Amino acid sequence: MIAIISSTTDDKYLFSLPITAYCWAKLGVDTIIFMPMGPLTDKSKLVLETLTELKIKGVARSYILFFNCPKHKEPTYSQCVRLFGGCLDFIDGDEILITSDADMAIFSKDLTEVDHNIHIWGNDLVPQGQFPICFCSMSAAKWKEVFNCGNKSFQEMLDEDLGPLDSEHMRSDFWARDQELLHNAIMGTHYYIPHPRAYPNTQFASRRLDRDDGMWETMLKPDTIDCHLWRPGYEPENFSKIMRVLRYFYPQEDFSWLVNYRQQYDSIV
Repeated sequence: MIAIISSTTDDKYLFSLPITAYCWAKLGVDTIIFMPMGPLTDKSKLVLETLTELKIKGVARSYILFFNCPKHKEPTYSQCVRLFGGCLDFIDGDEILITSDADMAIFSKDLTEVDHNIHIWGNDLVPQGQFPICFCSMSAAKWKEVFNCGNKSFQEMLDEDLGPLDSEHMRSDFWARDQELLHNAIMGTHYYIPHPRAYPNTQFASRRLDRDDGMWETMLKPDTIDCHLWRPGYEPENFSKIMRVLRYFYPQEDFSWLVNYRQQYDSIV
């Protein structure tokens, strides 16, 4: 299995990438990270260096791919590019790809021990007409089929869908574009297996540590699936909560690399 995530240079997402890659790796899952093409900031360089160090040490394996787009469209392109992992011809068609968020830490093999069918986790967490991008899994061949990729690259797929769209408030006006595209591509033509997660009458997911839940520590249990990380993650209070979660699940791990990474990130103006 390979997890497909993405990030812009926004601190709220960028900082979390090594943490997210680390958590997926603990479940035996590699990550492909999509980012916008352009000059690297000092923070971006630090993130890429940290991911490289984790790979060298055998802690986590991540692969960085870049897409092109106008600056004001970066968030929308970043969200939607995760849908086009099936376009990557270096991935075997039988490989299972799962879409996720840059700020979502994963702890349960429930997500990884699935077949090649389409699996939608938390289908009841989003409005009608959407499927959650976090999480959807299926084989790479199935992703290619569902989105009619043919021989097109992920860049071509992005440009075809998002190129004609424009708005002064691109990010907010098309915030759910990825989840709408996912829903429309699957519904009516493809069989999928739903995995409902919503607590009754809420949009809180069961077995999730949610940053918006003031009682999150009471939900810290061995069967936790995921954690919506606090952000920006490098701020002292948020980082303390993140470390509390990681040390709960991996009490024997040495997280000095993460403490050092956080200190370096926070020192960059």
